[in-house]
Amino acid sequence: MSFTRAVVVLACLAAGASSCASNAAGGAESRPGTVRHTLSLSDGVGVTLDAVMVERVMGSYLFVRDPWPKSELLPVYAPIGASSSSQSLQVSLPEGLRMLSVEVTGRTMTVGGKRIVAASRIRLYVDSHGRPTPPLPKSPLSALSWRYMVDLPLGTTDSSAIPSPPDLTYSPPESPQLDAEEGTVPWAKLQEDETYVELSGKLVIAVFDRDSDGAKQFFYIIEPGQPSAVNGILVVADEETELEPGNLVYVAGTLVASSSTVAECHIYATTVEVAGQDTVPGSVGMPGRSTAGVSLGSQQALYLRSPEDSRKIGAGLNAVGSLVRVWGRITWIEMQADHVVYYLDDGSGVTRTALDEDGRKKVHTGVKVVAWTDCANWVHYAAENRDYFSVTGVLGAEFSADDPGLPVPVVRMPYRCKGKVIHVNGDGGSDSSNGPSRSSAVNLLELFFEWICVGLGGVREGAHACAQSA
Repeated sequence: MSFTRAVVVLACLAAGASSCASNAAGGAESRPGTVRHTLSLSDGVGVTLDAVMVERVMGSYLFVRDPWPKSELLPVYAPIGASSSSQSLQVSLPEGLRMLSVEVTGRTMTVGGKRIVAASRIRLYVDSHGRPTPPLPKSPLSALSWRYMVDLPLGTTDSSAIPSPPDLTYSPPESPQLDAEEGTVPWAKLQEDETYVELSGKLVIAVFDRDSDGAKQFFYIIEPGQPSAVNGILVVADEETELEPGNLVYVAGTLVASSSTVAECHIYATTVEVAGQDTVPGSVGMPGRSTAGVSLGSQQALYLRSPEDSRKIGAGLNAVGSLVRVWGRITWIEMQADHVVYYLDDGSGVTRTALDEDGRKKVHTGVKVVAWTDCANWVHYAAENRDYFSVTGVLGAEFSADDPGLPVPVVRMPYRCKGKVIHVNGDGGSDSSNGPSRSSAVNLLELFFEWICVGLGGVREGAHACAQSA
């Protein structure tokens, strides 16, 4: 793998930067051995697709794609046994085949109006010990050459008996059977709608007062004693209570499950009492695409991109109710009565549909962030200078403007703006607390370490802490 990358880099350097960019943008996606090239061929053409990634396994079909953004999916028919096309491919393939790299050899066909490849051979990329490798990089110049490969058991089938590829309409997976100690925040999130819950000694991590629309006070609580402020839950108070982050509270009320009319699971509290004080732990650094996770208990899954599409629902852990840190460039700003809305894009491709001033639908790129108006100057400054902007807030959920409305992530900043303008082209950096200026190099280094920290699974409030721990 490292040798292949080295070859690509050397080839790019030899050809020049513009040629390299051209190859990466066009040649890689259309050379022989890619999904796009295969889809362009007529029926009956022999093909070998190298280093394609298995996206899904359904019956006797694999759905594969190239390991690049926006790659199309290609159905690959892979019969098991010589006489039975009804057996499930998952029976004889290694467990966890999804997201692994394979090489597919076969012929192009059109079945049920869809282009497929009828496979005669499928090989799995493995290491020297026979273990499946993570997804491999795919060369933009030539087919990947790999020493260690394992053939998957395939039979033969009459081409006239090949069934149509299954419909990829997505059905969100059922929530796993989880359990938690009664009286804890995780336990509350696993309860059914309208269940009465009582939680004692829970730590408040963020407080939102009534807004100009007269909405009720709401806040977020977590289990105390955690290294990071994660796995919390929204609490909507029936009566306003004087609260601040760090309060330990007793909460009693009814659980409201996430549904077609409620985007975010929460507790409607009839009783809120302050019972002590503790320190709020740090936030979790999170790329934009990680803000949308699968369903968990009474919280439904969120969508990475809307409008609705079978491959745009989120994946991974559900982080709703956690204190998170997100970053990126600002793609859109909208001033409202007492707060500012903006969209922060780190390149993850997160999009959502919103309504403009005239009530028309508009698709925005990036994670939506809602902050108080004291952040407005910093937001405008970052947008005008195309700088990076890093903010800390609570990850919540709300509905997009799609029809039907889809639950999508939103980051809410509850207190004075915590954003940090990180200059890319400027001469210095500053943060919303009016701290001293810093050089461009220092700010970029901080952002670099933060990316590394998140990539390695680090959980830190800031990039400095991450760098020090590294």
